[in-house]
Amino acid sequence: RESEGGQKLSKVSVRIFSEKSSDFVQDRQPKKFMDNIQISKGQKDDINTIVEIHKRCVEQTNSKVYDKKVIANWLKEINHENVLSQFENSTWVVAKIDEAIIGFAQYGLDDGVLYQIQVGPAYQGKGYGKLIYKYIEKQFVEAGKSKISLNATLNAKAFYTNLGFKDLGNTYFGNIEMTKMEKQLGF
Repeated sequence: RESEGGQKLSKVSVRIFSEKSSDFVQDRQPKKFMDNIQISKGQKDDINTIVEIHKRCVEQTNSKVYDKKVIANWLKEINHENVLSQFENSTWVVAKIDEAIIGFAQYGLDDGVLYQIQVGPAYQGKGYGKLIYKYIEKQFVEAGKSKISLNATLNAKAFYTNLGFKDLGNTYFGNIEMTKMEKQLGF
């Protein structure tokens, strides 16, 4: 093909690896940023990164809503030992881009509770939290659960409302004010 000035134009071909078909898809535009996200079961080797991400979320995101004393106490509770002890009684998943963990979630299928979804501050507001949630919701549906319960931080309430959760009133986790929420899962 030639441009108006007679210069040759070359066709640019976008090649994206498709995990589903294990081959390349020609001439397809990338689906924004989410083509390369992977969500998988968290491993004990991931704990240090989980702790780092959680602390950054509390320092940079939750600190916009909660006072300094609450944040300071909260940060003291986020450590390797606490996460390790919770690994035994709940399911953890990590979200990775190019093998780097950008977020994680913790939930309990037996008790029907989503404990937390945390996405690193640099990746917030881009749809990754919603992708993690959809992955978890699928696990609940496949396990035959009729609802998901959670305690949302004040800054995450709108996120969960947009996902279909209903506000059941305020509650506290230690000294952290939260909103009790619930979503019915349709069958």
